[in-house]
Amino acid sequence: MRNKRGDKVIVSPGNSKLGKLPNVSLIPGKDCTNCSKCIKTCYALKAFRAYPSVHRAWSDNSETLRNNPAAYFDEVRAYLSRHSPVLFRIHVAGDFITQKHLDRWLEIAEEFPGTRFLAFTKSFEFLPLHSTLPENMSLVVSMWPGMKAPTRKGYAIAYAGDAADYQGAHNKRAAAAVDCPGNCDTCGICWSLAKKGQDVNFPFH
Repeated sequence: MRNKRGDKVIVSPGNSKLGKLPNVSLIPGKDCTNCSKCIKTCYALKAFRAYPSVHRAWSDNSETLRNNPAAYFDEVRAYLSRHSPVLFRIHVAGDFITQKHLDRWLEIAEEFPGTRFLAFTKSFEFLPLHSTLPENMSLVVSMWPGMKAPTRKGYAIAYAGDAADYQGAHNKRAAAAVDCPGNCDTCGICWSLAKKGQDVNFPFH
């Protein structure tokens, strides 16, 4: 299925931070549900505005997802069937925009048990009970200073900034979090944070 420009959903083969790690993205801000605290300094929004090829790819993905979600996920399935990646990153930019959108990704994870999926999310209202996630799906709560934490328990947290930017229990959790080394395909720790009882810290970038 192609969108009005004739382009298929684009799965990126990776970038300088992710390494050679397949991923799919949407439009930062527009395709987010809880970004009031982070949108002004969003690194993905900077890339979206700076690089025409990125702007086109993420816009095409957003258009297809919103107008024909069945076609969007058919393209994702086709990629996974052809390449059988060990690791896959959902939403380097953008987030889950509806409950059904998240649920469809959970179905994808169940269909492809040989691939481990990871998404960082601020769409807290869509989070299921952690115990119900497919074994190969890692959803990590993405926290920003001043943001209200989700009520769902059991999820690992990705903290942006310094531990001093957080208060109470989150100050202690952020201080104990492992620091991101900066290359996903040579690290992979975020795919198993909850299983290891760990959180992760990302510097502002």
